[in-house]
Amino acid sequence: MKKYKYSEIKGKETLTKLVNRVYNMQSYDDVVPLEMTKAEAKEFARKHLAKSCFPLIPLEYRDDNEFMRDMITSHFPINEPSVMKYASERLRNDYEFCKFAIKNHKYHATPWIGKKLLNDPKFFIEVFNMNHYDTYDNVTMEDYATEANIAEDLMKKAGPAVLGDKKIILRSLHRMTCKCGREVFASDLLWLRTIPIGYLNDKRYVLQMIKITPQVYDYLDTYMQDDPDIIYATCVSMLKHDVTRMPQYLRVRLSKSNSKLKRITKILGRLGETSQRDIIQRARFNKAMEEVLAKELKKGKGKNFVA
Repeated sequence: MKKYKYSEIKGKETLTKLVNRVYNMQSYDDVVPLEMTKAEAKEFARKHLAKSCFPLIPLEYRDDNEFMRDMITSHFPINEPSVMKYASERLRNDYEFCKFAIKNHKYHATPWIGKKLLNDPKFFIEVFNMNHYDTYDNVTMEDYATEANIAEDLMKKAGPAVLGDKKIILRSLHRMTCKCGREVFASDLLWLRTIPIGYLNDKRYVLQMIKITPQVYDYLDTYMQDDPDIIYATCVSMLKHDVTRMPQYLRVRLSKSNSKLKRITKILGRLGETSQRDIIQRARFNKAMEEVLAKELKKGKGKNFVA
């Protein structure tokens, strides 16, 4: 591709053709950046960045902290990716720059975080402690989903130093648990398969995780799923968080994976059929269900559950 000076083709048909060509390219490996000043690069970005033409901006500006921060604040990703995609490797591993990008572009920026930071527990803690909303007034389901997506994307790519930190795992579960009203459910927890295997075999730690979200149950080995204390904690977690979609899910899971728990599936069936309209009625039902579950599980300890 020919080298052009932006000042010479600005406003001309040559620039239009060049922009359209880059926009339709599958790979930018052969793109030759335009010759332009920083001011010209900002002007070009304002006009053409929506067409993903950042590859035409000189590489030196993609490593410029001030320039890239300006691009982030002035170009929120909608149909195009975050400009973090085009940031230099140095900036992708820059602590403050990446926090700034996540603050402004939310989960659109997380796919482009550098490997160094993805293995930095301190970075994860600071991101999880950030307020990603402009305000906590009238927080919506979409806002909570934003928190969940940020945590989910980071944990899916996290390095061993992060995945081996028990505090970060618990903190990430809190962030990945979406909330709207009284209902709580976690987003994709497949990354739990990559944490040290001993963590999911540590009953005390697993109980802490289940208290945050009952969906942890699905990622446990069968012998842990059969444990009465684990089952009880999962049911209580569902009651506590009022997860209306979980009872049927767990009921089916138990009936398929463990023949000893048929009685519990009946209890969960009753739980799933309960009306959510009356808060007082729900609270009374929760208390009654906890008593029933405790009684059933106490009877079952040390012997098989039989329908």
